[in-house]
Amino acid sequence: MSEYRRYYIKGGTWFFTVNLRNRRSQLLTTQYQ
Repeated sequence: MSEYRRYYIKGGTWFFTVNLRNRRSQLLTTQYQ
């Protein structure tokens, strides 16, 4: 994983990415409740 430079600010916004084992799966885009 790359090392990114970040400013650590209390109460800041977090961003994360979700990956599935099968990257061709459309589970995250077609099935939601």
